[in-house]
Amino acid sequence: MKLFEQHPLPWEIEYNAAYCGNGSDIHIIRDANNQVVASSYNSGFDALWQLYSVLTHNQKQRLGDNFIKKAELLAGKYHAGQKRKWTSEPYINHPARVAAKVAKYQADGDLLSNMICAAWLHDTIEDCPDMTPPILEAEFGEEITKLVIELTNVTSKSDKKLSRAERKALDRKRLSCISRPAKVIKLADRIDNLSDMRDAPIDFLRIYTEESKLLLETLKGTYEPFENELRKVINDTSVLLPWSVPRD
Repeated sequence: MKLFEQHPLPWEIEYNAAYCGNGSDIHIIRDANNQVVASSYNSGFDALWQLYSVLTHNQKQRLGDNFIKKAELLAGKYHAGQKRKWTSEPYINHPARVAAKVAKYQADGDLLSNMICAAWLHDTIEDCPDMTPPILEAEFGEEITKLVIELTNVTSKSDKKLSRAERKALDRKRLSCISRPAKVIKLADRIDNLSDMRDAPIDFLRIYTEESKLLLETLKGTYEPFENELRKVINDTSVLLPWSVPRD
């Protein structure tokens, strides 16, 4: 029985419950390979939470890897058939690269696993019509869904009367207020997006590069290694722009 059927948890945890003759339940937490991670004979759902709370780091890591795999599979399902705009490669390659970069961030196991899951899923609400926050929360719980919502641009589907510059300014204002983990994922997202746009039309590449400079300023103080990497990608991309274009 999937625990998610009754209670959303931050991990893909399965349990078995059986009457033991003494009024207790058997709670068994298994990993992706169906191997027992931990078990308890105490009764009730609270006992299962207590069991989870005392898992070792390695045990939680096994469960976290299972949950990340679930995010990868779901992202692949919802992005199936989508292509990257300028390279025509499968769209899923983008969240895969973002997730791999986020995995380098220094954070505790629970938070990092949530961030990697959100990196896999960060474009699903925005770009996949069949994905909604309630669907995502039913599968992954509140924390991961919150991160994905923080990374979802709302202006692109709202007031069409706004110019691109106005919409992006509103997006940056919103991004300045999101959580630090979401900002880290956003930096990784922009690094990959800008790195992937060398074949875009020069006029659009110029606009996107300038927007990236403004975004970098908005996210200043989030995570220096990713900020430095984005700054380098911005500088490398600027070299591709015509010399007639004013550059910093």
